[in-house]
Amino acid sequence: MNNAKKLMRAVTGLAIGDAYGLPYQFKARDTFEITDAMVGGGSFDMPKGTWSDDTSMTLATIDALADGYDAETIMRAFEKWFNSEAYLPGEQAFDVGNGTTEALKSYAQTGEFGNFDADNEMNNGNGALMRIMPLAFYEIPSSMTLEQAIDEISGLTHGPQRSKLSARFWVYFMRMIGRGLPLERAMELAMQRLNAMDGISALLINEKLSWLSTATATPAELIATIKNKVIDEVPSSGYVVDTLLATLWVLLNTDDFKQAIMLATELGDDTDTITGLVGQAAVFMYSDIPADWIRDLRGKTEIEQVLNVAVTGGKFE
Repeated sequence: MNNAKKLMRAVTGLAIGDAYGLPYQFKARDTFEITDAMVGGGSFDMPKGTWSDDTSMTLATIDALADGYDAETIMRAFEKWFNSEAYLPGEQAFDVGNGTTEALKSYAQTGEFGNFDADNEMNNGNGALMRIMPLAFYEIPSSMTLEQAIDEISGLTHGPQRSKLSARFWVYFMRMIGRGLPLERAMELAMQRLNAMDGISALLINEKLSWLSTATATPAELIATIKNKVIDEVPSSGYVVDTLLATLWVLLNTDDFKQAIMLATELGDDTDTITGLVGQAAVFMYSDIPADWIRDLRGKTEIEQVLNVAVTGGKFE
């Protein structure tokens, strides 16, 4: 499977997970029941099958990258979505995170972009992590490293190092899971690469990501610790550290696509992002996406149009 096909597969998993989880967003754990069918409603009262900012911003990223790497082109694509001009399953953009909102308002006012609010610890939401996946399947320019690209694209809305490190891990992991590696092996290799650069293992500890640092344990031990957590030890907020941990925990504790998406939803809180991330990875692990979920997904034409342009552009190969 080439990278273009991997991208298409990952986006499908993202959109389906996002759409399934959206109606339960912001609900506290153990206060609601889920069904095995997609439903509508929720905080934004959307029709069933509606995907949110996670899928929209990923599509914007893909579309901007199709003609070549340029960070401002990505920022302009985000702006089009923010202004309800593109990358939508319906008519209006919604569910825009605080960090993303502030970054886009700042860009509109000043024309400046990049490394946004880097010194603000409160700007460690999951708004960069949720949309960084396309870089896993992209031809990075020879003038820069993959890490530089991840940091730059993350920093368009979320400049703190914590967000960038989380995004790095996710891109490494998606590259490995996209190659068909077993889940725990993909996680292990992603952890090894994340820790390979000088000083990163210590930085992970300082940035509250010690559970990814090989300075504290071997990758196999780190993975076992994540897997063996009980559900009450797994927060599911929009904080990037919580979101990433919850995503990995769900993947390690489920055996098929449907079960993974439903368990991610049962965690409550930021359900659309966690289900979207779980879907991105689980779609490479399992081939059993429920047919009715695919049928009920809204905005399939918008997704197909963006992906067709990306595939023909030749940058995702």
